[in-house]
Amino acid sequence: MLKKILYVAPLCLLLTMSVAVADDAPVAKTAQSAAETLPVPKETSSVTQHSITINGETVKYTATAGNLVIDNDKGDAIGSFFYV
Repeated sequence: MLKKILYVAPLCLLLTMSVAVADDAPVAKTAQSAAETLPVPKETSSVTQHSITINGETVKYTATAGNLVIDNDKGDAIGSFFYV
């Protein structure tokens, strides 16, 4: 039984690695072409105030959502992150 595990485990690892490498190429190409064609949105944010009553207690909270622009070394916008 132990011999089978010792033979099967490396084989499974090898198959997993080859699938991961094979899948990386199309994803990278798609991401690169999307980055070249899609415009980068402006850096914005939205802040709103809210409250909710839970078991008779009022809880006040602030919700913030927006995006941050990522620049390259030349100062050109190359992407953005959305946050909440």
